[in-house]
Amino acid sequence: MKRIISVLVLLVLILSSCQSIGTTGTVGEINSDFQPYLEPSEYCDYDNPLIIEKANEIREEVIAQSMEKDITEEELNRRIAVRSFYFVKDEIPFSSVFEFEEASETLEKEYGNCFTKSNLLAALCRANGIPARFHLIEISGKAVSDVMPKMGGLYQSENAELRHSVAEIYLGGRWIRADCTRDRYLSPERSYEWDGRKDTPENPFKIGEIGTFANIDPKKVKAIKSKDDVIWKAAGNILLVYIDDLRFERSGKRAFNKEELAEIGEETLQYSKLQMRHKGNLSSVLLYFRILNGLGGMKIDLLEKTPQRVVFTTPNPLSDNSYLIYAKCLEGGARSIDPGINYEVRKNGEQFEICMTSDSEGSILAYLDILHCILKLVVNMIYTLWTR
Repeated sequence: MKRIISVLVLLVLILSSCQSIGTTGTVGEINSDFQPYLEPSEYCDYDNPLIIEKANEIREEVIAQSMEKDITEEELNRRIAVRSFYFVKDEIPFSSVFEFEEASETLEKEYGNCFTKSNLLAALCRANGIPARFHLIEISGKAVSDVMPKMGGLYQSENAELRHSVAEIYLGGRWIRADCTRDRYLSPERSYEWDGRKDTPENPFKIGEIGTFANIDPKKVKAIKSKDDVIWKAAGNILLVYIDDLRFERSGKRAFNKEELAEIGEETLQYSKLQMRHKGNLSSVLLYFRILNGLGGMKIDLLEKTPQRVVFTTPNPLSDNSYLIYAKCLEGGARSIDPGINYEVRKNGEQFEICMTSDSEGSILAYLDILHCILKLVVNMIYTLWTR
């Protein structure tokens, strides 16, 4: 189990962080035309009503708190940018996001990764007439090791090379780095302070420079497009909840309530369904799990096995909530193979047990369907690893 989850959550983290970049902006000194850094785009959609409303709210809040009557426009812009920075940094929690999305969607979802959070910060600044752009660097996978499950496996986050996005805001006659990625509730030691005058610290895990960009070209963003890729969304939900449980352990603050966790679980179940043409039985479901074991080192300890009933347990390197999401991932596959299966997850002391019962006879052709689904999954995994 440790290896397969390690593969899934690492790939999701790589995929949610490693977006391909598009249109290049001007590097270094720029002329008086800031238009590329002030315009809305497909993703930096500050013309969206949600962004406009929030940007106006921030501006009004800053004006109300400014006691000086003769405050300059430059100083006002600095304060607006700083307030926008802290809003995105701490009120939009860091988490796993698989697809690059519109700033308005990040604002509505209320969580994001380095790409989506820097995009939201840029949108809020642009909406208030403050130029903003994107600075992309390459970072070591060690940068995310503190929010990855502590497990073994073939692929370790420390060995990965990721891309990292930071917003740069034009204030006081120069571009200033504003890294709003980590919120103070999850990572107080890596949650940066910013005054709009100096750069936030450079990422300590930087291994390479990519460049600065006015916008991200949507045609070059590698996001989920095919139905075969939804398994990565399921894996992304596991990491999403795992990170939120870490946040709760460290600060007592959560991004998701019980109802939202239930919705994530049901969403994961739907993402995890297999494309089966023939109905299987309990033995074919168990075969599916055993193949996963062979591929990724998932250890399944059988506690009970009869033709109509199987009870097993697995080690739990995840938090309880994220393990339940993982169990939903398994359930999606099981229900695809045998729609009549009874599937139950229960906790026995510190250990989770999964109990499955079914009296379905199933078709022998279901085994071929399972092998076909596994083959597609393996091909998709290999393609993802080699093309990101």
